[in-house]
Amino acid sequence: MTTASAKNKDFVLSIGADEAIDYHSQKFEEVLSDIDFVLDTQGGKVLENSVKVLKNGGTVITTVAPDVSEEVKALAEKENKTIANILVHSSAEDMYTLKGMLESGAIKPNIYKTFAFEAMADAHREVEKGRTVGKVIVTL
Repeated sequence: MTTASAKNKDFVLSIGADEAIDYHSQKFEEVLSDIDFVLDTQGGKVLENSVKVLKNGGTVITTVAPDVSEEVKALAEKENKTIANILVHSSAEDMYTLKGMLESGAIKPNIYKTFAFEAMADAHREVEKGRTVGKVIVTL
């Protein structure tokens, strides 16, 4: 299960989501409950609402700084819910693992758009729009 705009529903279903909640027309916190695990990439109110839909003993991992209210922290503690933060740190070993997975077809990237190195500024502007679906690639 994931959230996505209606425009991206088919995309998220094609990469493995069983169901997609349109965040423009539905509030996931009013639709979901008793969730085991949430991966939060937004933070703020989305993170707080993610904690609220977890079942007792559930976990939310956020990729942004966990800035939650004292009320939500108390709710999480009371219901044995875990709020954790992860940050990505690349390593050569991880890069070689990903390389192998890409070469074998175990993972397939969704490439949104490719830019020449000389158009790096255009690539940055594209990403800053916040509307890409997949990865923006810069080639040499």
